[in-house]
Amino acid sequence: MSRIRYAGFAEESVYGTKKDAQFHVDIASASLDLPNDSKIEYEGGLSRTRRTVRSGYYTPSGDVVYAFDIETIGALLKWALGGYFFTNSGGSGTHHLHEIWGNNNFILPSFTTEIGKDLFEHIFTGCTVNSLTLSVEDGYGTVTLNIQAKDDEQGSIKVIGDLIIGNAYPIVFHEVTVSRVGDAPYTARVKTLNLVINNNISADAGRRLGSNTPVLMPVGKRETDLSMNLYYDSIEEINRFKANSEFPLNITFNGGTFGTMVINLPKCANNEVSTQATGIDEIDHSVTVHPYADSILLDDGTTTIDTEIYVKVENNITEIDTIPATPKVISASTNGAGTEISIEFNVDMEDPTGKYGEFVYQINNAAPQPFDSAALGSADTVIVLTCDGDAISAGDMVTVTYTRGTVVSDDGGILQSFAKQPVNNIMV
Repeated sequence: MSRIRYAGFAEESVYGTKKDAQFHVDIASASLDLPNDSKIEYEGGLSRTRRTVRSGYYTPSGDVVYAFDIETIGALLKWALGGYFFTNSGGSGTHHLHEIWGNNNFILPSFTTEIGKDLFEHIFTGCTVNSLTLSVEDGYGTVTLNIQAKDDEQGSIKVIGDLIIGNAYPIVFHEVTVSRVGDAPYTARVKTLNLVINNNISADAGRRLGSNTPVLMPVGKRETDLSMNLYYDSIEEINRFKANSEFPLNITFNGGTFGTMVINLPKCANNEVSTQATGIDEIDHSVTVHPYADSILLDDGTTTIDTEIYVKVENNITEIDTIPATPKVISASTNGAGTEISIEFNVDMEDPTGKYGEFVYQINNAAPQPFDSAALGSADTVIVLTCDGDAISAGDMVTVTYTRGTVVSDDGGILQSFAKQPVNNIMV
């Protein structure tokens, strides 16, 4: 038995209706599981023990934890906060812009979660974010997603090659900065931070007659809190606390070429400040910041929102609720003359003209060989590559490799890298 654990996510069009994962992540842990209090036991007056059991209210819950990246974190924040606006190519360079904020709706977007559990895939439908925690300390930044689900079912475990995993690296601590107006060196004082978005779900709020699973999952009061451990070289935080001073605060996550994320807390105040001394050790200086709602102008220059948290994510991911499926290779084959390799995909592909340099082929495991053109085949599901290297002969073992670049499906799904895809050599 091999050990393979992963999580896959996709936003649902209808609450509780399963949708195949649009992306997967390599998890650190997952406690999302069957409910442990879903049975109704009846203890009557006939004996001193249990006599009757029936199925009761059924709503799975638990956490998913992983080292987050710029490409996947946007979807989780949208599902946790609700407010969302997408601008195609609205970011810097060719990046798209995702604007995310906390809205006042009591029904948030639902999603399907797939958890790989070695022997089977545990699929949870009707997932709603109870809380989301971003943590940055001395290694990778992690996200903890606490989920309340409608139902669950079993599926077949996936192999690594079937997972839709992007190329963006997980964020690490030195790619995170904190800034505050009038306090330029603030980042140098921050040792750790935890940002918590808590929707305070009461699972019982989804219970109705006629169904033993939730019919919807309303959320409660949203509480956003930022806690930081600081290097103790100033009493400024104490003074801010005592003066009840307000300030805006930005947290920036730099994902390099994959994009950036800026979390803006427009109006904050120190809610708790601690300076605890032990012996001659460094004083433990911690601060808990409460953000408060304020008016924010969206990037379109006309739309104003009222929220305590506003997030701008710039990356290569298309609109979150319409993220297209990643193209998958079905087969590859040569033509009869051995001058072309055709790759068939499971979806229609966008015209790949000029993108031939992202592919190479190999003959009998020798050095990679180039192509000199790429075009759609007789069907839009096929890309035809013209060989520009060593000739292919009858009986040769041929493979084709793609390095993720600009090849996409007709609806914008990004083709992921694949290595040494076998090519059916039909030469005789």
